[in-house]
Amino acid sequence: MTSVQNRRPRLSGNSLWGAILLPLLLLFASCELFTKVQPTKDPNRDREVLDPIHGRRVFDPESGTYVVVTTAPTQKMDTLEWREISMTVSPPITSEGAFFERDVLVPGPAVIDPYTGSQMLEAYNVVFALPFQADRFAASQNQIPANSTWALNFYAGAKIALDELKAEGAQFRVSVLDTKATEAGMTDIIRRSADFSSAHLIIGPYRRENVRLTIEAAKKNNTVLVSPINADDNLAANSPSYIQSNPTLSTHCEALLNEALRTHRPDQIVLVCRGRDAEIERLKYFQDAFRLRQLQAFSRDTMPLREFVIVDEGDNADFRINVQPLIQNRDTLAIIVPSWSSESFINALLQQIEVARAGFSEFTVYGMPQWKEYERIDYNLYQNLKLHLTSSFFVNREQWPVQDFQRTYFSRYGAMPEQESYIGYDVTLYYCRMLRKYGTRFPYSLREDPAQGLHTRFEVRAVTEPGAPNREFPPVRQFENKYLNVLRFQDFHFVIIN
Repeated sequence: MTSVQNRRPRLSGNSLWGAILLPLLLLFASCELFTKVQPTKDPNRDREVLDPIHGRRVFDPESGTYVVVTTAPTQKMDTLEWREISMTVSPPITSEGAFFERDVLVPGPAVIDPYTGSQMLEAYNVVFALPFQADRFAASQNQIPANSTWALNFYAGAKIALDELKAEGAQFRVSVLDTKATEAGMTDIIRRSADFSSAHLIIGPYRRENVRLTIEAAKKNNTVLVSPINADDNLAANSPSYIQSNPTLSTHCEALLNEALRTHRPDQIVLVCRGRDAEIERLKYFQDAFRLRQLQAFSRDTMPLREFVIVDEGDNADFRINVQPLIQNRDTLAIIVPSWSSESFINALLQQIEVARAGFSEFTVYGMPQWKEYERIDYNLYQNLKLHLTSSFFVNREQWPVQDFQRTYFSRYGAMPEQESYIGYDVTLYYCRMLRKYGTRFPYSLREDPAQGLHTRFEVRAVTEPGAPNREFPPVRQFENKYLNVLRFQDFHFVIIN
């Protein structure tokens, strides 16, 4: 069983923040919670409200039965003695401490897997390191810091997953640590928290700098670290205990290319971007992925994919884009655009491609996940150009598991789940199950055990160090979830096609 218990009554209205943040704040709060209660006179003090004591049942070893003892005790009663505990030995709970949700677990002896060296335990220590920012909570104004919203929603989904794990018979000792969304807060946890140093699995944190700090600390403690949000592929080096659950940009590019090659020949694909160094550099992800694909297929074709770089005129310019050199009288074309920083540029580019299409050419545009958040682009362009894009998050609200999660979430918190709520639920459920199934070195077994979540699928692969001398068994740099949802804009909404 897990260590998480929830005996609170159901909530109504917008009570999510009270349901999640209030227990955290109570345990992060100062020692004013434990001040002595002032005595008051009880008007019923002298009134007899209980029946007289008739005795108690005890076991008689001579007769082998229970008998009732009616006589009063004659031996001297023990005296309750109070003593003060040193503040250094047992410091008070403060906002820098941890919030525990656990039962009393007595772990049994570890069983070592002879093949992986993984320890199989009866109970595991799990830490959530999230930016609750409880120290910034203004109780008098009942205000929650804006940056705490992500952590609250994420942990709300995680709590539901922990309840399901408990019902499955899993045993976890769960600690929740507040990173305060600062490097100083994360550093303090790493240095002072015994729960952090003894964890078997750490989920979090949020900020890029804190993820970097946690990677190094987890490596020293031989702790598995799961980063649920970070997508930077340059944070880890020789960190086989680090799992990046959110796919990197290079993985997005590879997924787009694979989808384009599924319906187009290589000579029909063209990479398009602005003349900015950052965007031109992204084209290398596609060319490297295409070259590797050709090598694996033993193809003699060594020609790279076509590239079309548009002169950069600045974000505030009236973009004048000539796509005729891009089209070159082709009636079928797959146009991949790894650009997202300027909605105005994307809008102008799509308008020119739509004009060039002229109702008879079959053009398919492949874009980036940020395009889903654009607000000024005419969706007719998405529809006519058969827009495809990748996304690490997609929820089909018509599926019954999603609907069941929504009902459970609303029943508990009085609010509908946010995007991070689904992520918190899926990440916690999957990786905790893997920890329980495969033990402390479970990342090495994830390849053989994929799973479908509510918002994505988990297909975790080892990422090896580039240029390693041992090509047959290169060292593992980290692990990464390589699955991405491929979406197509169809009938004026996005649908998943993979």
